[in-house]
Amino acid sequence: MSDSSGKKARTEATRRKSDFLGENYSTASYRLKQRFLFSLIQKLGLDICFRCEGKMLSSEDFSLDHKDPWFEVSTAKFWDLSNLAFSHKKCNRPHVSGMSKKTHCPKGHLLEGENLGRDNRGHRVCLTCKRDTNREFMREARRNGSNGRTG
Repeated sequence: MSDSSGKKARTEATRRKSDFLGENYSTASYRLKQRFLFSLIQKLGLDICFRCEGKMLSSEDFSLDHKDPWFEVSTAKFWDLSNLAFSHKKCNRPHVSGMSKKTHCPKGHLLEGENLGRDNRGHRVCLTCKRDTNREFMREARRNGSNGRTG
């Protein structure tokens, strides 16, 4: 069997598996591995998020996370198993040059507990500042005769 006919046979086999499963075989295989890994994580009691310390409830909600940044730091940190942890997908965000370690916002509010939120990109947000900004926006909109909504 030549190399091209072997590849064609593998492609055909993958297509048949996809047809049988009713979804892309690679996607289904990834989801199966994710579910299996998550079941092991639950059995071992490791289903607590490294970032927020909340319980991860489903295989769709967890990810493998690097504790310390590795990109542009060290390839060894990428492969270091002691640098790996589990976290919610929403908590697993790229490391940003020290910003994730800040304890206070630029206005001095504490960034923890009920004052810590995340924007739609996963970046940490001071909820006190966000409320103040929204209040000021609405005040300005009322002064200008608008309800502050677009559309």
